[in-house]
Amino acid sequence: MTKKKVKAAARKGRMKAKDIDNENDPFDQRLKAIRLKLGLSQRGFACAAGITGSYLSELEAGRSKPGYHFLRNAYRKLRISPLYLLTGEGPAMMLKSPDEEPGSALGYFLSPDGTYKDEFSPLMLEMLRYCQQSQTLKMAVLEFFKLYLFENSRMIEAEIEKGQRDTTTPSVQ
Repeated sequence: MTKKKVKAAARKGRMKAKDIDNENDPFDQRLKAIRLKLGLSQRGFACAAGITGSYLSELEAGRSKPGYHFLRNAYRKLRISPLYLLTGEGPAMMLKSPDEEPGSALGYFLSPDGTYKDEFSPLMLEMLRYCQQSQTLKMAVLEFFKLYLFENSRMIEAEIEKGQRDTTTPSVQ
């Protein structure tokens, strides 16, 4: 897929799996196609990958080459295959990152096709990973959650009930 086609697909908001799985595309085009498939802006992708927006811009423009830390973060944080990024071989997205365990909360954040359900999912997964590693952070997050839940329980329950009603109500023809 040419850079012109990637830009056109991005403007139209359309990206198909075949647009990512092309071995002949150079690294910069594969990276941009994956970011677009994930539905992330440059800023959101850079934040989730632990890099600066300017570095991502340089990578996507082909003016910079990926380093070890970028490839490692892309794999661990976003489940992007380094082999695919560098060579175009194999699947673009890995099913699991190395630090995930069976029964994790991953299903809440990922669609069945492996893409994030919304723009907050990468950050939520990152928060969960940090909470798993830091008892202090885990306690702080839980304290904030308990307080927020206590103060806003009616609003939250109404939102959950509305969401359940919207997904279970059959459409009237």
